[in-house]
Amino acid sequence: MQLGLVSQPILPISPVLPAGLGGVTLGSMKQIVTVVRPHLAEEVLASLRRAPIEALSVTEIKGFGRQKSYLDEYQETEYSTAFIPKVEITLYVDDSRCEEILEKIVSVARSGRIGDGKIFVLPVAEYL
Repeated sequence: MQLGLVSQPILPISPVLPAGLGGVTLGSMKQIVTVVRPHLAEEVLASLRRAPIEALSVTEIKGFGRQKSYLDEYQETEYSTAFIPKVEITLYVDDSRCEEILEKIVSVARSGRIGDGKIFVLPVAEYL
């Protein structure tokens, strides 16, 4: 029975596991969390269309990094918006394919300017 994927193991890492939980395999998968500009999200997803991905989710988010906020014009008055719209793409890949997937994401999403986004790679514990 598969209990699900988590970004950090919730069990102590030891050769002896509690009875009934089966084996724990660490390091066989990676979770990649990518935060990109909204207009690039479809291009990133298109580049990943034929990639060997176990699972994928897409979420619209708001936040800011080094670029802080931006000015917008609404009804002829300027106002500052503290959060910038972004798209978060979370995917789970086999450890051996992680570099390949990262190269695809970076090739599409990187422009070299502040605000391109972030990529986080986390180990995944798979409970069997």
